[in-house]
Amino acid sequence: MTRFERRTKVRQAGLLAPPVRGFQSNTSIRVRELGTLRAVYFAVGILLTLFSIPLVLGRVPPNHLCSFRVPATLADSGLSYGASRLAGRCLFIAGLVTVAVAAGLDLILGLVIDNYALALPFIEVAMLTEAVILSFR
Repeated sequence: MTRFERRTKVRQAGLLAPPVRGFQSNTSIRVRELGTLRAVYFAVGILLTLFSIPLVLGRVPPNHLCSFRVPATLADSGLSYGASRLAGRCLFIAGLVTVAVAAGLDLILGLVIDNYALALPFIEVAMLTEAVILSFR
C-alpha cells in the first residue's frame, strides 16, 4: 500500500483533516526545511575547517581550552604541538567531508529530510571520534 493510499484511507475514516486550499503543501515545506538543514550542516563543516587551520599550522599554544591535557603532553610542549597538529588535520578533513556530504547527500541518494537529518550527525560524530582516537596515538 502506497503512502497516498494509506493517507486516503485515514482521511476517509475521519482521522485526518482534509487539505486546506491556499496553504503551502507539505512537500514545499519539506523542501524548505531540507534547504535550511543543508545550510546548517554546510556552515558547521565550514566552521570546523576554519577552526582547525590554527591547529594544523601549530599556532595554538598548550592551554586548558584547546589542548590535550594528559601527562605526556603536559611534560613536553613539542608533543603537545604535534598532538594538536594531528587533531587539526583530522578536524580539517572532518569539516571537508561534512561540507561535501551536506552538499551532495540528498542529490545523490534522494534522501527524505528525516534520513538526511539522521545521516549527517552520524557522519559528523564518526569523524570527530576518529579525530580524538588518532590524537591519542
